[in-house]
Amino acid sequence: MMIIDVKSLRVGVPQDFECVSLRSLPESYGATSPCPSRIHGRVTKVDTGAVVCEGELTAKLRFECGRCLDAVEHELSMGFQEKIELAAHDDVIDISSLVDENIILNIPQKVLCGEECKGLCPVCGASLNLRDCGCERGGDSKFAALKNLLQSEGGERDGNLPKR
Repeated sequence: MMIIDVKSLRVGVPQDFECVSLRSLPESYGATSPCPSRIHGRVTKVDTGAVVCEGELTAKLRFECGRCLDAVEHELSMGFQEKIELAAHDDVIDISSLVDENIILNIPQKVLCGEECKGLCPVCGASLNLRDCGCERGGDSKFAALKNLLQSEGGERDGNLPKR
């Protein structure tokens, strides 16, 4: 949990804070291990019922490469600003959900170990980054039936469909 004491805050007077945590994101987001998160921020009471929390969040996440499945460490860094409504007797606020939300919103759709990653052989599953496995890899067989259909109906090789 990432707790900030707001009991002693005065309206309009900012207070700096720092939080460090080991976050575990839901499995569906692709992170393969808990991520260390660090926040340097400032909290300011804007009135008796709300505070503004702002700062810089960094998190280190570990993923599997989207092509070769090797482990990849990815660091996220982002600024945030959030207004948090206080209940009548709140002395502390937990910003864990704010941290999780900002991390999740900034996770890239696909993480690669490198732009030049060759991925896995579709025949034997060997990592093509380590060596060429020597398997016979022809064209993409998913479209073979379509290619044969076009050729049998007189379709042209550039992908134009035959006129009916």
